[in-house]
Amino acid sequence: MTDLPLTGAEQVDQLLEDFPRAARWLNDHDVICTQCGETYWGPLRELAGLRGITGTEFELLLAGLNEFLGA
Repeated sequence: MTDLPLTGAEQVDQLLEDFPRAARWLNDHDVICTQCGETYWGPLRELAGLRGITGTEFELLLAGLNEFLGA
């Protein structure tokens, strides 16, 4: 079970299982692609880094996701 607030260390597959509505939010912010059925097995921070979202940009993204999820 994924607890809020998120820290970035959460495994993406577990995060999406626990919070299915996060998929659309992450897709809208170019972190995951829901249209292509992309699967990623690793932490959220690592996936964001692969997309070039690091440092302050990642912290802002994480804050927005936490707010969206009600943390």
